[in-house]
Amino acid sequence: MKTKELFTLLLVCTLHIPTALAQHFEYSYNGISLTYEIISVPDHTVAVINAPSECIDVTIPSVVYCNGEAFKVIEICGCTSGNGAFKNCKFLKSVTLPNTVEYIGDNAFQGCTWLRTVNLSSKLWCIGEASFMGCESLASIKLPPSLKKIESNAFRDTRLSSVTLPSSIREIGCGAFMCSTLKTVKMPRDIGLSMGKILVFSNLYLNTSCYNLPFPDQFTIWSASDFRDHIFSSTSSVVEMMTAAKISKTEQEK
Repeated sequence: MKTKELFTLLLVCTLHIPTALAQHFEYSYNGISLTYEIISVPDHTVAVINAPSECIDVTIPSVVYCNGEAFKVIEICGCTSGNGAFKNCKFLKSVTLPNTVEYIGDNAFQGCTWLRTVNLSSKLWCIGEASFMGCESLASIKLPPSLKKIESNAFRDTRLSSVTLPSSIREIGCGAFMCSTLKTVKMPRDIGLSMGKILVFSNLYLNTSCYNLPFPDQFTIWSASDFRDHIFSSTSSVVEMMTAAKISKTEQEK
C-alpha cells in the first residue's frame, strides 16, 4: 500500500474513534443535579457516577439529555476506587431508580446512614458488592423479580429484619445479608431452579436450631457443619420456604 493511501486510511480511522464514550456531564431533575457518564454513544446509554453529598430525596429519571441528545440511564456506578455514585451521602433518605436501571455497582450507596427508602428498578439484574453496606437506617427492601445476583456484603450492616428472595436469583455472595437485625428469609418454591441452574450460596450460615432448610428437593443439601461465615448473620432465627427439604436433627447438632 502506498504511503499516501496508508496515511489517508489512518486519518479516516482516527476520525471515527468514539471519543465521547468517556464524556461526563451534569443533568438536573427535580432540582437535583447528578453527574452522568456516557457508556455507549450508539446505544445512547449512561451511568450515574456522582451525586451531591447534601442530597436528601432523589428520583433518578429514566432519560437524561446531553447536547440535545437523549440517553437512557441503565447503571448506578460503582468505581474500582471504591467511590460509588452515592457513597457516604449522609443526608440521603430516599432514592427511586427508574425501570431502565439494570445494574447497581460496587459501593454505590455504601455508608448512606440515613437512607430509609429504596425503590429498585423492575429490570435490575445485579446488586454489586457492598452496594448498601452500612446503610444503618435501611429496614426493608423489595427485591425485583428480575434480580439474578447479589454480590458480597451488599446489605451488610443494614437494619433489614426480613428478606424475600425472588425466584430469579442465581447467586448470593458471602456476607450479603450479614446484619444483626435479620430474622426472616423467605424463598419461593422454585428458587434457583429456573433455566436449569442452581442457586449458589457462598459460605451460607443457617441457625442450627432450624430443622427445615430452605432448599427444594432437587437442591444439593450439605451438612450443617458446611454452612459457615456468613451470608446471613448468625442471629437469623427463621428461614421460611413452601417446600420441604429437611436435614436430620442429628446432623444439625454436629
